[in-house]
Amino acid sequence: MTEALQEWTRRLKGETLPVLRRTLTQVRDLLNSTSVNHNRLSEVIARDPAFSLFILRRLKELPVQPKEPVSKISLAIPLLGMGLIEQSCRTLPCLEDRLKGPPRRGLIDCYSRGAHAAFYAQHFAELRSDRESGSLYTAGLLHDIAEMALWSQAPELMMEIRQKIAQGVEREDAALEVVGCSFESLNVQLSESWGLPPLIAASQGLSNSYLPRPLTVMIASTLARESSLGWQRQRTLDDIELLSEFLDIPLDTTIANLHSLAAEAARQLCSLPIPLPGYWLISGDAPKKQSPSSADEKLKPAPPPPAPA
Repeated sequence: MTEALQEWTRRLKGETLPVLRRTLTQVRDLLNSTSVNHNRLSEVIARDPAFSLFILRRLKELPVQPKEPVSKISLAIPLLGMGLIEQSCRTLPCLEDRLKGPPRRGLIDCYSRGAHAAFYAQHFAELRSDRESGSLYTAGLLHDIAEMALWSQAPELMMEIRQKIAQGVEREDAALEVVGCSFESLNVQLSESWGLPPLIAASQGLSNSYLPRPLTVMIASTLARESSLGWQRQRTLDDIELLSEFLDIPLDTTIANLHSLAAEAARQLCSLPIPLPGYWLISGDAPKKQSPSSADEKLKPAPPPPAPA
């Protein structure tokens, strides 16, 4: 482990990522409802990377550890108890209160990509008849935890990294130049420090790159990232072609299925204030990103695509 990687792991491992205000509100509403249940709570929490990360990290504090790693929020909540959920709604930091301007937008973009990667990874796993598709959902959701943590604790450095990427520097190279370690290596170290499901570290591309389950998560995460920049970009189209080869289905069928999946993700995630690339399939390609020096803005969720007739 390099000195920079060791130092960033030390600095970030105690960080609690801020949760979207909408998630906190939805969880509170459910807790106050007479019909609250673990499944509905799990659905809401599992769409927010920060809240999900908090839940999984708390599993390490259980006096009796589960015999098998817990990789789904729906299984973690019963183990931790409703009391923890109620307490966390009062104590977890709110993203909109902690960050303003471009840093807020940067972290929200990360959360959007995580939510979409989770949705894609689970669907791709089901197409491959993977019986543990829920664990791939979690791995997709938390694939980019280092980037999320850096936006939360060192937004000025993430702004510098983003500027280098805009100038044509590859993402991992930009991270190496600015923070001294790659996102992938920091993802692995944080995942291990936080006791997260092993698939998150295994899907970083540093090892196991050709095993089906890690590769599924990697492809889902890459597609979520590239499609967030535009559906007609060459890199997005190349990634869709890779998905077609991986799933062994025709390219035109892959494109149609992915577009339908993105639209369904937009419908399910439209209550959150995050970008929804599925909507751009109807309204046009991705909107232009604001410059790093732009003023603060209130990010509103894009409206969901119309329901099919």
